[in-house]
Amino acid sequence: MRIAIRVDASEKLGTGHFMRCLTLADALFARGATVTFLSAHMPDLLQGVAIKAGHGVLTWPDTAWTIPEAGSEWSIAGQDADADATLAHDDGGGWIVCDHYGLGRRWEQRIRAAGRRVLAIDDLGRGHDCDILLDQNFYADPSARYPGDAADSVLVGPKFALLKPAFAQARAACSPRKDLRRLHLCMGGADPKNTTAVMLDAIELAGLRALPTDIVIGALHPAGGAIAARCKSNPAWTLHVQTERMADLLAAADLAIGAGGTATRERCVLGVPTLAVEIETNQTTLLAEISRAGIVYGVQGKFDAARIAKHLAALVDNPALRAQISANAFAVTDGAGATRVANLMSGEAVRIREASLANSANLHAWRNAPSVRAVSRMTAPIELEAHERWLRQTLDAPDRWLLIGSRAGHDVGVVRFDLVAPTQVEVSIYTTADAAPGDGTPLLLAAEAWLRGHVHAAETIRAVVMAGNARSGGLFARAGYTAVSEAFEKKVRP
Repeated sequence: MRIAIRVDASEKLGTGHFMRCLTLADALFARGATVTFLSAHMPDLLQGVAIKAGHGVLTWPDTAWTIPEAGSEWSIAGQDADADATLAHDDGGGWIVCDHYGLGRRWEQRIRAAGRRVLAIDDLGRGHDCDILLDQNFYADPSARYPGDAADSVLVGPKFALLKPAFAQARAACSPRKDLRRLHLCMGGADPKNTTAVMLDAIELAGLRALPTDIVIGALHPAGGAIAARCKSNPAWTLHVQTERMADLLAAADLAIGAGGTATRERCVLGVPTLAVEIETNQTTLLAEISRAGIVYGVQGKFDAARIAKHLAALVDNPALRAQISANAFAVTDGAGATRVANLMSGEAVRIREASLANSANLHAWRNAPSVRAVSRMTAPIELEAHERWLRQTLDAPDRWLLIGSRAGHDVGVVRFDLVAPTQVEVSIYTTADAAPGDGTPLLLAAEAWLRGHVHAAETIRAVVMAGNARSGGLFARAGYTAVSEAFEKKVRP
């Protein structure tokens, strides 16, 4: 499998886009894919990072290149020209990943017309025309974020966040924070406005200069020398430049100060309570959403060191608030998003269709398979007459949806959704003999995408796993489900 990733970066913007694409590239590489970064503008340092990780890099000179600020897509002519350049440098692989504010629906249509499949990574709520749309951000109502025709599969939420495996690994030893022994400060990979210096001033104004603090900056930071000198003057401050140990540093932190952008998800995986600030306009919506949900302590609008110091002091003086933010953040994502997305891309997409009476014989055979009955509520074989009666009732029910998933012309599984409350559905799922190992997750995710587009009342999905069915438990965990309770049973009579 050959994958191309279209992403740009400069000394001022785009490092976060590159890094999340690199994480996806690593996950695909681990599945045997060959990945090539395609770029019209990429600093040598980042090119070297991609090459060191085993990926290819192809660039082309574009004298008209401009920094693609959020909400400022390039012109139609510019997107057409870029699509043509991308296709000219692509080696004919099936997928092209695009993470770019300058490129949108027009670019995607041109790429798809050439026979490529497109995964678009976005966080602006724009219109798209792609195969998979990925928005890793938290939204109270993710179904309202993108129109129904934006993509064949829409993946919205932190459970799909493209984070390095180290974060999921470090999570195992983490728990919601209670004490305050160490700070963590990181304002992004580029930090062109040098907000790091402002935050250091705020830490001192809040009386926390002596608190051990890890300060992280990128190698391209515009004031790296001045920050390094400042850290040398304070033995409590430790500077890390372009570190590979971000997961370890966050795992050791009891409170973080950072931008309200992509790094938010890294802090959530490890349950770090965070004072987050808005440093770019594309962070406005995200920061507002996660602040209302109690996932971070958000500071929006203009800020200076004095304003941040007041908020920081308030947060330091309220351990109960820090503990609650930490617990809320820890519940948002498990850090396995890159695995989910890579699994979905690794094979032909699972297509979902509604079942009909014409599928009766196959549904009966699939449901009676010993492997399916063994993990079902009813383990005995189902008679054909009873099955047909049930199927007709199911297809006629207004609050039940029976779906069949197929890949490459083969039916790989069945998913049923039942409306069990005004805004909640219960899901049941099983795979067929034609399913390949690992097909369960893309089947479930494809069915969820169908649900978002067809059942607008559904806000949450509940899954009930039979005792001892570790395989199903793992499936739902990989798909981003969270265990909320356990059921206990006792026989009334021996």
